[in-house]
Amino acid sequence: MPRNGRPPSMADVAQLVGVSHQTVSRVVNGKGRVSPRTRERVQSAIAQLGYRPNSVARALVTARSGIIGVVTTTSAHFGPSSMLIALEITAREAGFFTSVVALDRFSVEDVASAFDHFSSLAAEAIIVITPMDSLAEAGVSIPGDVSVTGFDDVPLAAYVGPGLTTVHQDFADLGRCAMEAVSQALEGGSVDTYVRPTRLVVRGSTGACAR
Repeated sequence: MPRNGRPPSMADVAQLVGVSHQTVSRVVNGKGRVSPRTRERVQSAIAQLGYRPNSVARALVTARSGIIGVVTTTSAHFGPSSMLIALEITAREAGFFTSVVALDRFSVEDVASAFDHFSSLAAEAIIVITPMDSLAEAGVSIPGDVSVTGFDDVPLAAYVGPGLTTVHQDFADLGRCAMEAVSQALEGGSVDTYVRPTRLVVRGSTGACAR
């Protein structure tokens, strides 16, 4: 750290190596042509000084916030929680930060408020996770009145009464695919269509059609 006690800056790294701050910026951001020898010297100086890139300053220069907004439920259900964790890990590995808004209900007003929040942060993309199921609360017999098939196959599905027939999917895989699609779009590329393997798990919530 510099002697005056302030955090080390990109200019301090450049001065120590004897290069321009633009060269240090190329190394930090991984963009632009820098010789292997110079890159090694810059990285060594960064480690020596303990320099940490300023994400706010970098956003001003690149006009990119590096923020991915995530709207999710306040429920602690396995599916949404697993997908959220996978999104955060994949985003971090891709150099992004996630900002999360958890909603008790998904009314138009609440969702609009969440989107306004992410707009104020200059979020580059928004991912929405919205699990909502409530027939039993309305007094509907399952499967007597209605057959129900879910999608996710969370652990609880096997233990509710009756057990929920559902489509099984890999949440971690889904989170990775969502983040890959966002990264491709932000880089100006075409977004691939992801078709992931699933399987039907039949339980007691489905039955023959009532006559």
